[in-house]
Amino acid sequence: MAETIRVLLADDHPLVRSGIRATLANESRIELVGEATDGDEAQQMGSALRPDVMLLDLSMPGPSPLETIAYIREHCPGTKVLILTAYDDDTYIRGLTGAGIDGYLLKDEATEALMNAIITLHGGGTWFSHAIAQKMFEWRSGEKSAAFDLTRREEEMLSGIAQGWDNKRIADEYTLAEQTVRNYISRIYDKLNLHSRAEVVVWARQQGFAKD
Repeated sequence: MAETIRVLLADDHPLVRSGIRATLANESRIELVGEATDGDEAQQMGSALRPDVMLLDLSMPGPSPLETIAYIREHCPGTKVLILTAYDDDTYIRGLTGAGIDGYLLKDEATEALMNAIITLHGGGTWFSHAIAQKMFEWRSGEKSAAFDLTRREEEMLSGIAQGWDNKRIADEYTLAEQTVRNYISRIYDKLNLHSRAEVVVWARQQGFAKD
C-alpha cells in the first residue's frame, strides 16, 4: 500500500479551500490534515502537524510568505513547500525560489497537476508550472555547461538533479557519500551563479541533463 501523504493547506479564501479540499478527497494517497487561513496559523499548524507537504498561498493576512517559508524551513525541515497561487510576477518567483521552495504551481492549472505536484514533492522532487519554469530559464538563457567548465562528476550531479532526485538518491546512484554530493552541488551553485536547488533543476533540464 502506498504511503499516505499528509498535506496542510494554507489559503484565506473559503471557496479556494473548498475546491482544493474536494480535489484532494479524490486521491486516496493524500490526507488533508489541516487548513490555515493566515500566515500565523500556517506557521503554528505547520509546527504542530509537521505535514509532508504545505500548500501555501501568497496573499494571506499575517506574516509574509517568505517569513512563513523561513519558519517552516527552521521548525519543520521535512515539510515540502508548494506555492499555490495565481501570481506569476518575476519578483515573487525570484524571491520565493531563493527562499528554497520546492514547487510553484499556478491555480489555473488542471487538478491533476496539483496531485502530481504533491506526489512529486513527497518523493523528493520539485514541481514548477511550465510558465514559471520558462521564466526561470529565460533569466539564464544562453548559458551552456561548457562555459562553466563543469567536470564529468558535476554533470552527473546535474543529471540526478534534473530528474528530481534528492541528495541520498544521487549518492546511492554514484556510490558517493551524501556530504560529497552536497560539496559537488555547492560548487555547481558557484559555477553557474545559481542560488537555489529550484533554479538548478530548471537550468539542468533546459540544458538537457535529464535522461529520457
